[in-house]
Amino acid sequence: QMLAAGVAAALLTAYISTTRNFGYIEHIIRVLGEAERGHYSSREDDPETDDEYGAILSNIIRLHLETERLNAELEQKKHLQEVTSLTALQAQINPHFMFNTLQMIQFKAARGDRNQEDVIRMTSYLADILKYALADPLEPITLREEIGYLKKYVAIQHMRFGEQFIIYYEVEDELLVTPVFRLMLQPIIENSILHGIRDQGKRGYIKLTVFSRNQTVYFRVFDTGIGMDLEELNQLRERINAFNVHNIGLANVNNRLKLYFGDAAGLKIHSIKGQGTIVTFELPLNQIEKVATKSEKEYLAGSNS
Repeated sequence: QMLAAGVAAALLTAYISTTRNFGYIEHIIRVLGEAERGHYSSREDDPETDDEYGAILSNIIRLHLETERLNAELEQKKHLQEVTSLTALQAQINPHFMFNTLQMIQFKAARGDRNQEDVIRMTSYLADILKYALADPLEPITLREEIGYLKKYVAIQHMRFGEQFIIYYEVEDELLVTPVFRLMLQPIIENSILHGIRDQGKRGYIKLTVFSRNQTVYFRVFDTGIGMDLEELNQLRERINAFNVHNIGLANVNNRLKLYFGDAAGLKIHSIKGQGTIVTFELPLNQIEKVATKSEKEYLAGSNS
C-alpha cells in the first residue's frame, strides 16, 4: 500500500511538473510569436511560477524580448533619420541654377516670338527637373531615368553657355536598368561645367562613363577643365566629407552615396592643375540589389498604407 501511494504521489508530481513545463513552453511560443509580429507582452502577462527554474527562464525570455524591442526601436529611429536626411539632401537644387534659368527664360520671352520655342522647351525641362527632384527619395528609379533627367539639365545649360562645353555619354546598355537614387549624377556634371570649364576661356569636354567589372559598377565623370592643385584638391576632399544636409553639390552626392551604400561608396576625386578633374565612385552589385530591394519594399509599403 505504501509503495502504491509512493508511486501515485510520484506520478502526480510528474504530471503537475509536466503540465507546468508545457505551460511554460506554450507561453514561450506565444510570447516569441507575438514578438516576431512586433507585439511585446508586459511582465504582468508572465505565468506565475514558484520555482527558481521558472523564474530564471522567465527572466531570460524577458531580457531577450526587451533587447529585441530596443534593437527594433533603434533600427526604426535610424531608418527614420536616414529617410529624413535623404529627403533633405535630395530636395536641394542649386538655387543659382534655378535663378539663372528663370532669368534666362524671362529674358528670352521678352525678346519676342523667335525665342518662344526655346522658352517653352526650357520651361518644360525646368518643370520636369523640379518634379523629378521633389519626388519620394525611396521610390526606386533606374540609371536610364537618371540620365534622361541629366540630359534635360544639360540642355538648359547649353542654352545658357552655348557650345562652351560638349558632353559624351558612354554607358553600357545592360546597366541602364541598374537601380540608383535621384540626382546622383547631376551635381557632379554641374561641378564640371561651373567650376571646371566655364572659366577656362575655351571649349571644354565632359565624359560620363558607366561600366561594370567583377560584380562592381564603376561611375566616372571626367572633364578637361581648369583642374586643381594639391592644396585645392585636399580642401575639396575635406568639404565633401563634412556631413551636412545644407551642403549642395559634390558633398550632397557624397553624403547620399554613404547613406545608401556605406562609407566605401563615397566620391573619389583626382585632379591636375590646367588639365582637368575626374570624379569616381564604385558600387558593388550586391549592395545595389540590397538597397534597391529595401527601397522598393518601403516604397510599396508606404503606397499601400
